[in-house]
Amino acid sequence: MVQITTLIALLASSGFLFVSGTPLAAPRSLVEEGYTASPIYWKGVLEEGKPEFELSGYSFEEIEAEAKAINPEYTIFLKDGQANDTAAEDHPALSARQTPSTWRPAPDAGAVYQGVSHLRGIAGNCRANPGPGVCSRVSCSWDSAIFYCNDNNVEHWEPCRWIGDVANGIAPYYSVHGQAFD
Repeated sequence: MVQITTLIALLASSGFLFVSGTPLAAPRSLVEEGYTASPIYWKGVLEEGKPEFELSGYSFEEIEAEAKAINPEYTIFLKDGQANDTAAEDHPALSARQTPSTWRPAPDAGAVYQGVSHLRGIAGNCRANPGPGVCSRVSCSWDSAIFYCNDNNVEHWEPCRWIGDVANGIAPYYSVHGQAFD
């Protein structure tokens, strides 16, 4: 398993997620140093009765544009009521560990929870590419990001809404830059 410092990490199934904050003056990168950036892969039905499509991009908005090019009537984003009608997993078994190595500003809590809400509102399944250390940035706002990463050598598919549920479980640990393991 990859050692993660100054991040909040969650080892979940064969993938993990982390929430990260960067100083305002820091250069932006798709992923933290030591990780490999990967596009987000999405799979779902764009038209009832038709086969699933697999689309990719570096944001869900890019994937939405691809979906609209195939079927202008479809959206990967769930309607308001649909995003909240499943019980969120709080992951009570998570534990946090403070990592005192390198200090960096904490991510913005409000932005992290907006990212959680956004992820819970995405239909279909998302893929983490084979690792180790391969990450897709699935949410980024106000110098705060949520990454879906894979440390295993096989791809890993989960419902996109699940990523939001898991990110919600680790969000309380953002301020200590700890690690949360499931």
